[in-house]
Amino acid sequence: MVSDGLEELYTLTSDIMRKYNYIQIALWAFIISGFVFPLFWLVAIGIAVYRYKFKQENTIKLDYSIDEEYRSIINKRLKPFITIAQDQKVWRILQTSKVVNKKYTSGASNLVKRKKCQTSTKAAFPFETSEPVASFKMGRETLLFLPDKVFIFQGGKVGILNYEDININITSSRFVETEHVPSDATIVGKTWEYVNKSGEPDSRFKNNKQLPVCLYGEMTMTSTNGLNIVIMFSNITFITEP
Repeated sequence: MVSDGLEELYTLTSDIMRKYNYIQIALWAFIISGFVFPLFWLVAIGIAVYRYKFKQENTIKLDYSIDEEYRSIINKRLKPFITIAQDQKVWRILQTSKVVNKKYTSGASNLVKRKKCQTSTKAAFPFETSEPVASFKMGRETLLFLPDKVFIFQGGKVGILNYEDININITSSRFVETEHVPSDATIVGKTWEYVNKSGEPDSRFKNNKQLPVCLYGEMTMTSTNGLNIVIMFSNITFITEP
């Protein structure tokens, strides 16, 4: 997953991340083995020191010099990603499936399987940047939005795309929240865990609790290179801003 013209940077980054991934695997292998053979913890300490030096010596510093005429373009491009990264809750939607009987899904038409993202406005290894960025970490996969390109990390694998090669669509959708409601979310209604077609609670179920319906944002990213990612986020304020 590499856009034209980015092959050299891809090769450099991919090589660093592949080596770093091997170091990580070795470190955890010796940490776990240390519970059986305590001497292996000494080896793990040595690997941890080597990992620190490796990161210091292999950090890619990206110093952007942006002309004033392009500054507004860059800011407008990055604003949605940085804003989303600062939301109370951000999730990666892993799977969406149609519902046959909405009685058992609080009236929702789709079942959504999601996973919480760790977000940041600072670049993680192997990068160090002079500009704010947006990072979304989902398990072993990380999305990194830079001023001029997007990186996709998955373990030791690397993908790199130009913005021109990505289709990005940001919308809002109603979601029945069964977990804690983020403080920056917009609640637009209420429903029941088990609900009749009329919207009334199904009296056959005891302890049928009421659930909030939140208006969340969804950012869909696709490309001809195979990118297909949907991010859900809690604060939709910037979508409605003029």
